[in-house]
Amino acid sequence: MRQLLRIEHLVAVAAVANGTVTKIVPFGVFVRLAPGVKGLLHVSDMASSSVASPDRVVRLALRRGF
Repeated sequence: MRQLLRIEHLVAVAAVANGTVTKIVPFGVFVRLAPGVKGLLHVSDMASSSVASPDRVVRLALRRGF
């Protein structure tokens, strides 16, 4: 529980944060936000319009604000 609180202080839920795409899956992408901290960006949150596949929007190792 203590570790979860530290992560929550680092990146707020639903906030835009810089990160690097580490894995692309059918339902979204995993993003490294900080050393040892990964988050999931769901495919429904990747663009303002419908996204058929996450790899049409991002690529591995892409670094940007998510």
